[in-house]
Amino acid sequence: MAEDILAKNTTGVSVFSSMDGWKTAKFAGFIESIDRKLEPASVAISQTTAHELGDRIYSSVLFYDNKINPSMAGNRTDFALRDITGSVDSLLQANGFNM
Repeated sequence: MAEDILAKNTTGVSVFSSMDGWKTAKFAGFIESIDRKLEPASVAISQTTAHELGDRIYSSVLFYDNKINPSMAGNRTDFALRDITGSVDSLLQANGFNM
């Protein structure tokens, strides 16, 4: 997987698959950040990471909408660590992988 920002002004994770030990790779699809879907387009969001933890895959974004000091996290109640395992599995199944 690779963190991605597309020309469409969206944020998410690009998923790739490989059948030869990553000598070559195939683009399986794009998982748009749920936070991008929930927030107005004017809210600046950047995909920061996507990692496997245990048997799950989590994605995290960073918001740039703190009006007082843009370099600080601000007062957030939701830090946007999202489980994207089901979405990744669906993309891989659609590309012929057995999950």
